[in-house]
Amino acid sequence: YVELLLSLPWFKETQDNLDLKRAESILASHHYGLEAVKERVLKFLAMRAYSTEGCHPFQLKFAT
Repeated sequence: YVELLLSLPWFKETQDNLDLKRAESILASHHYGLEAVKERVLKFLAMRAYSTEGCHPFQLKFAT
């Protein structure tokens, strides 16, 4: 268990892909039904794509 935790890339970041049309296509083809959930996911991605600060809305902001 400890070895697994140590092997995780804790400080490695990836580039976000915020292509809404692609996300909508993937949600439509991979998830049957769940329209309200898919709509909520797309709204979240839209907020994320157009955010001026570029951070997660629930991310803690520390004073510097």
